[in-house]
Amino acid sequence: MSKNYLSMERSIVRIDASETGRPLEVRRQGIGIGGVSSEPLPERVAEAIGRLKPRLVRVFLQEYFDVYPDHGVFDWSRLDPYMDRIAEMGCKVLATVNLKPPVLFPEPGHDHWMPNNPEEYQEVIRALVRRYSLEKPIVTHWEHANETDIGETGGCPFLMTTAEDNHFFYKMLMEPVLEVFPQARVGGPAIANWKSPILKGFIDLCRENGTPLHFVSWHSYCSDCEDFIRQVTAVRELVEIYPVDGRPELMINEMNKGFDFQDMNHPDFHLVSVEEQAHQPLRAAFLAANLMGLIDAGLDWSHYYHAWDCGMHPAEFARFFSPSGVREVMYRHWNEFPLRYGLFSDDSRVRPQYFVYRLLQQMEGNRTGCVVESDDLHALASRREGQVAVLLSHYGKGADTDRLAILRFSELVPGRKRLTVFRIDEERRWDENTLELIPVESRRIDTLQEYHCQCYCPVNSVVAVFLED
Repeated sequence: MSKNYLSMERSIVRIDASETGRPLEVRRQGIGIGGVSSEPLPERVAEAIGRLKPRLVRVFLQEYFDVYPDHGVFDWSRLDPYMDRIAEMGCKVLATVNLKPPVLFPEPGHDHWMPNNPEEYQEVIRALVRRYSLEKPIVTHWEHANETDIGETGGCPFLMTTAEDNHFFYKMLMEPVLEVFPQARVGGPAIANWKSPILKGFIDLCRENGTPLHFVSWHSYCSDCEDFIRQVTAVRELVEIYPVDGRPELMINEMNKGFDFQDMNHPDFHLVSVEEQAHQPLRAAFLAANLMGLIDAGLDWSHYYHAWDCGMHPAEFARFFSPSGVREVMYRHWNEFPLRYGLFSDDSRVRPQYFVYRLLQQMEGNRTGCVVESDDLHALASRREGQVAVLLSHYGKGADTDRLAILRFSELVPGRKRLTVFRIDEERRWDENTLELIPVESRRIDTLQEYHCQCYCPVNSVVAVFLED
């Protein structure tokens, strides 16, 4: 069906290229890897993530790597290839520790979170840190166990329902980490529900007891970008008990849109999972809008979850999960009705969200003035020598009709330039082999200090405009 561009509503975006703000640190917007299978990232996926050059990727160290099969015995044969593949990407790692060796935790199930020999468990942690922070200098950040407030429901073999238990376990983990690798950055509580009293209690206990806490981490799956900003504001208030020069960084290290639930009263309420959902531009539009909001809110780190969709192997989890946790959580959510949140599919096909990170990477530079004169577009602008760039996302409550964006640049350096426009929408304009977007427009222009242009912004799309000398 042809579009009636003449009747479309218009949104004005003003870009002042003379305003130079703080650096746009896009490499702090990282990716989460793993938690589902012991298989290393496919080479193609690792190469693609490596091209984005994130400063930090988050990795799950799950018990299925079986690094401590018996007392005094270490086996790195499964974890080494996994970590080596990530090291080949050129990224440093934040590792969340979820190891639960059966010789130290003989009863499976998340209620059993205390090892039968804490000193021996700490020796396991020491060996882990020596292996991957010293012998193989890969891990720079070490983190509390994953989503201990919901346990197996969050893919974690530990359930700790109080701030005191979380603080105790965190200290038990991080003392040997810092003993072996004093330069490590340590943090937590990697909590699923940021509103849980565990978060405030954990921060308070770390402060009161002098427990090192370099970053505070939590997770959020929510389609409301404003809610993410509220989270950052609220958690920043919690860490204000620390002096400014010793305040923990803020990190949302599992982040994505809300789950695609069907009617919650339906017996299979989370049944909605088809491959076509993974390629909806809505997911890219959410990601772009949310990253813009988090950057504006001053979040220190984010990690999109996750890099690669893959199925889980029930036998790998049966050793340390309860039978119901294996069947009703991991098997159901990864094999039967997967969320399909990966930047790449199981067979390494790219999803639209990957290109949001690619566009941000191409925008590296300093923030520049950018004002949107309507509520239905999210916008971010940057400049560096020879380039001014704008990223737009048409997403959110007001984004209900296609529209035109009127870009009004000011204070440009006059001269010849190339205008290039990219769009992530239903058309899938990218090269599957090179993993590069194909522009919808590319033309030579000659600008004065002021320059105006227009671009088409369908509902739930991402548009990037580059002016390059």
